[in-house]
Amino acid sequence: MDSEMSDVEAYLLPTSILDKAAYVVRDEDTEFCNKSNLANSIAYINQEFELLGLSCVTHDGTRCTSDMLFFINRLYDLLTLYQKIMAVKGDLETRNHRLLCEIDHYQNTALRGKKLQEQTDRELNQEREKTRQLSMKYKQVCSSLKTEKEEVRRLTAVLQSRDIQHKHEQKKKEKEVHRLKERLHQLLADKVPDRKVGMDLMNVVSRRSEEGRRATWKTGPEKQEEEMYHILINNYEERHQELMQENGGLRDCLLSLQRELSTLVKHTTDLSVTSVLDVSSCQSS
Repeated sequence: MDSEMSDVEAYLLPTSILDKAAYVVRDEDTEFCNKSNLANSIAYINQEFELLGLSCVTHDGTRCTSDMLFFINRLYDLLTLYQKIMAVKGDLETRNHRLLCEIDHYQNTALRGKKLQEQTDRELNQEREKTRQLSMKYKQVCSSLKTEKEEVRRLTAVLQSRDIQHKHEQKKKEKEVHRLKERLHQLLADKVPDRKVGMDLMNVVSRRSEEGRRATWKTGPEKQEEEMYHILINNYEERHQELMQENGGLRDCLLSLQRELSTLVKHTTDLSVTSVLDVSSCQSS
């Protein structure tokens, strides 16, 4: 290939710098056409001209001068040079076509690479935007978590304070209930002294020890018996009145104690409900 290119360049160069040996008449042994093969040489050249669409060389075959031989040899050299040029041209066209195909392939590859790069840049920008949004959300969640922790800490402190206050109030109410119980016992002790419930018999009829019989009244038997029953009934009524008064006092004392206990229980329940509602409102907020 390099030798063919050098031949083409040699023929394309000006004649002043061509090798002079190329124009020297060759020897008879090295020339294409000589006196012995003139007809065959002319036939070969005419065949090549016909393939090229050129006019054929005519020769009557009578004369065989040196000019004729020189002309035929130069025609052969031109045909040889033309064939070499056409071969080089074909190679160059093939190479040019291959280069054009490679250029198209490289251009398509570069275009695909450019599109891929643009798509990659878009995806990278989208991922960066997602990362930025996730970072912002993470910061917001961290801030919200910190706020929630502080709120939980505050509510825990409030609950502990309310629990301590509730326990203190409960102890106070227990002491108050204990005091009321002691007061109730004191009132019961004041209202009911240490004595037995029953009837005291007055003027008991004595018996004679020596006879073993019950003594009789000095008056008549019917009158004495009537007076005895009258005394017993009076004593029973008096005792009954005393017991009724004591029962009324105890009833009033129990009602008063019941009202005080109801008020105390209601107050304790209201405090418990209020504390529970406060805790619930704090948790909901």
